Amino acid sequence: MSKQSNPQSNDVMRLTVQVGCLIPLASMLIIGAAAGIGYLLDNWLDTGNIFLILAILASFPITLFAIVRISLWVLQRNQIQETAVTQDQGE
Repeated sequence: MSKQSNPQSNDVMRLTVQVGCLIPLASMLIIGAAAGIGYLLDNWLDTGNIFLILAILASFPITLFAIVRISLWVLQRNQIQETAVTQDQGE
């Protein structure tokens, strides 16, 4: 028995891999930048860890927004590529 590859399942897998690679990278960058800024503010203003904690807490909604935007961007890019391929095949 041989499995035939389904083009739609390949597209879904490719999109999943793209989103799955971009989201952790963006999350690490956003949360890391927020932690760094909070740490620097705490050192500069000689406060406890209040800015560090606030910056990390504030980074979560920003990260969620970035996750949604990245997912929509990858889907939009895939749709543009699909329409281009469909138009090329139609000619």
